[in-house]
Amino acid sequence: MMARGHLATTSVLWLALAPPIAEVAGRPLTTGEIIVSTIAIAGWSVWPDWDHSDAQLSRTLGPFSKAFATLVNKLSGGHRVGKTHTVLFAVAMGFLAGLLGTVPHDFGQVVLPSNWALMVMMWFLAYTMMLTLGLSVFRSRHIGDEIIAVEAIAIVALALWLAPGDWWWMPWTAAIGCLLHCVQDMMTTRGLNNFLWPLPKRRMRLPVLGRAGGTREQMLTSATLIAALWVAPAVLSGNVWWTAEWLA
Repeated sequence: MMARGHLATTSVLWLALAPPIAEVAGRPLTTGEIIVSTIAIAGWSVWPDWDHSDAQLSRTLGPFSKAFATLVNKLSGGHRVGKTHTVLFAVAMGFLAGLLGTVPHDFGQVVLPSNWALMVMMWFLAYTMMLTLGLSVFRSRHIGDEIIAVEAIAIVALALWLAPGDWWWMPWTAAIGCLLHCVQDMMTTRGLNNFLWPLPKRRMRLPVLGRAGGTREQMLTSATLIAALWVAPAVLSGNVWWTAEWLA
């Protein structure tokens, strides 16, 4: 699946399923947390593609991210066949996000916000999302990416206002976003070869979407965006999306 498809389908699935599951689990998400966590999972949803040196993700930090993606591609043996498209990688990213929430913030005379590391990660996730979708308010061939970077700072500021808590949901967005990416890739013709690593390689696929970027995938992405027009207003207004109560 292409990056925009990952972002769209993962975000809508999170919107539809995360709030009711969190409610049942006894830790409901506020409206602000729903919005911010959806942005976060949109960014995480393309992270397994660090093994693709030509993916949009490799553009995020210019030559540095390009070099990193190229290195991951070589170490893992290629796109979709390496360690980033695995259950273990998804769990590791959830663990990483959890660790970021525990990074020290008191450095003697310098005291940073308690979740400053998660704020930095949120900036990168927002930047990744907007770069992938091409969401620059002002288009410029020369400074387009820089504009998106500034807009991502604005998104972080908005996130802190909407969700001033400890962002306990961040590890969940990381793990689920990466895991859904893998499941979505399984739905294409190529499938995945190493999903259960370190277990022996076994090709796993259910190619209902055909080739990546093909007509069926585009139809799914379009349908997902249409569904978002129903799901998002329902969830954000505090109603369950599978009823029409929010229309009243």
